[in-house]
Amino acid sequence: MLDFYYDIDRQLFDKVFVYPLIKQFIEYVNASGVNPLVEKTKLEYLEILFNRIFINDLGGISSTINPDRRNRQIEWKEKEREIREKFSGYISNINRYDLKYIRGSAVSSSCQLVKETRIEHILSLLIRKRSSLVKSVYNDKNQRPIKVNNINSWEDLKINGISKEEIDQRTFTIKSFFGERMNRSNFRARGLNAIDYFEAIKYKELIEEEMSIREDDIFSDL
Repeated sequence: MLDFYYDIDRQLFDKVFVYPLIKQFIEYVNASGVNPLVEKTKLEYLEILFNRIFINDLGGISSTINPDRRNRQIEWKEKEREIREKFSGYISNINRYDLKYIRGSAVSSSCQLVKETRIEHILSLLIRKRSSLVKSVYNDKNQRPIKVNNINSWEDLKINGISKEEIDQRTFTIKSFFGERMNRSNFRARGLNAIDYFEAIKYKELIEEEMSIREDDIFSDL
C-alpha cells in the first residue's frame, strides 16, 4: 500500500509519511547532545539505533521457526513473548516493542526489536526506491565479532558519557551481527538500514519549502 501512495503522489507521500519521520529522527539526534559535525562515530551509532533495540545474549534463545506457514506466526509470537520475559528486567517498556529479527541457538542469540513497525516499513520502501535519505548498514566480513552480552537501545540517550572506543565497539557489534553483506543480491531492500542525518536535514528543508509553495498557491487562488 505504501508503494501505491509513493508512486501516485510523491509530494503527498513525503508530507504525510516522510516528513513526520525525519522530523522525529532529527529531534532524536539533537536530544542526544551529540555534535553531528564533529562526533561522526556517535552519530553513526544513533543513526543505526533509531527506533530499535539490539540484543546479544550468550544465554541464548533458539531462533528455530517451523517452516509451516500455519505455525510460523504463532511461533514468532512465542519468541517475542520469550524475549520480553527474559529482558523485562533490563528494558522497562519492552512490551511496546515488536520482534523484527532473531538468529541463534540455545547457546547464544541475537535479536532486533523495533518500537514502530511503520517506521521500518517506510525505511524499507525508501531504500527500495534508492532514496538518498536512507543508507544500508553493512557488516565487515573480514572481522569476526566479539561475542558479548549487551543491549543497545535507542531510548538510552546518555551517550556523551560513553567513550569513543566503547561506541566504536558497540557499532561494530551491531554491524557484525545485524548488518548486511555487501555481495548479497537485493541487499538494499532486505538488510539493516539507517537514515542519513545530513540528508534528513536537507530533505526536511525541501519538504517544508514545497509545503510553503503549495500554501502560497492556495492563498493566491482565493
